[in-house]
Amino acid sequence: MELGVPISAGGPSVSHLLYADDILFFAGASIPNVKKINAILEDYCSWTGQRVNNGKSAILFSKRTSSTTRSRLAKMIGCCKVAEMEYLGVKLALRRLSRKDFTPLIQKARACTLSWGIRHLSLAGQVTLINSVLLPLSVYMVTHTGVQRAVLNDIEKICHSFFWDRHATHKSMHYTSWESMVRPRCKGGLGFHTGDNWVGPLRARITWEFICKPLELFQKYMRHKYGDNPWHYDGRKGSSICWKIICEGAHFILKGIGWNRPKLLLCFGELLVDIICGISIENGLSTYSIEMVKSPLGSTISTMVYNSCFMEDDDPICLIFKIRMRPRKKLFWWRLYKDNIPTNGWLCRRCLSADSSCPLGCGEVEDINHITCNCKKLRDVLTVLENWGLVVPRFCSFDELWDSIGKFADMR
Repeated sequence: MELGVPISAGGPSVSHLLYADDILFFAGASIPNVKKINAILEDYCSWTGQRVNNGKSAILFSKRTSSTTRSRLAKMIGCCKVAEMEYLGVKLALRRLSRKDFTPLIQKARACTLSWGIRHLSLAGQVTLINSVLLPLSVYMVTHTGVQRAVLNDIEKICHSFFWDRHATHKSMHYTSWESMVRPRCKGGLGFHTGDNWVGPLRARITWEFICKPLELFQKYMRHKYGDNPWHYDGRKGSSICWKIICEGAHFILKGIGWNRPKLLLCFGELLVDIICGISIENGLSTYSIEMVKSPLGSTISTMVYNSCFMEDDDPICLIFKIRMRPRKKLFWWRLYKDNIPTNGWLCRRCLSADSSCPLGCGEVEDINHITCNCKKLRDVLTVLENWGLVVPRFCSFDELWDSIGKFADMR
């Protein structure tokens, strides 16, 4: 009897998976297979001088295996029998993963925020930690397994609270919506990659490999069971989470698929090319050849699919992120442009203050125009600087100031 387990009837068998020193064997639950695995491990140990750590090894049986057979085979191989295990950070279980299975992920994110604290962190520092640590915690899991939307929501709540609240027990005012912050920086956000916008592009990488590398081991097994057309997922019952991930990635790739107009113009006239480009290719994706028209240097397929979800024009705030400036200053200008500074006028509009006038006694409404250009105290300071020989430009409004910053950015 040969080792290996087919994932579909009549399909090829998978006997083992190797990654560094992590090994998975697949075999039928029988005594000859256990003896064969033991012989393989003994030969390996005799060749390399290494030993199998039975304390870190486990054996997982299917639901159809009787309890007596499980106990007998586990005793023969010297491993403990388990109902589920982890391999390369992904839980392997004979059931659908639930929200409870991802509790360690949420606990790890919460532990990070508690260990960092926020009393001595600037908002720019918190943005860096969210982008580099908190949100990437779930990237690997989201890409390779089915993470519930509720789990991603919990992680986003932790990030949102970490950014605005002073500490876990003190809720602070949130000056802007989370939806406006999770957009790319060039579109007016802070570049946070969150669930709704990032899950699909992450899985698009798996789909692209499925399309472009048909001879790889994983692709061959999936094609034998489900075919080679992930573009039209019928939602049939019994489909594995792997196939659902591939189909979801295909849905996002589909948004950016179109005819290669420059190549068509080499063969046809412009009028005929316009007619061809107007034909939907969605129904023929299983026969057409798909290739990447342009691949910006350093951009992955996930990045390109993600950017295709935001097709509107760039937000004017993007010029701030292009200027060489400290992150803390960039974030301050971002808040100014988005009118997220708690001036008295801002607080009054939200019924959080009864007085909208400047607290320095200017007698005017304290808003963005006032604190950046028109405050009497600010103009007095600028006058003193001019007397010292330091010429500082003056502006009548924040819009005029912003136009000047745009011209400066273009010069750089």
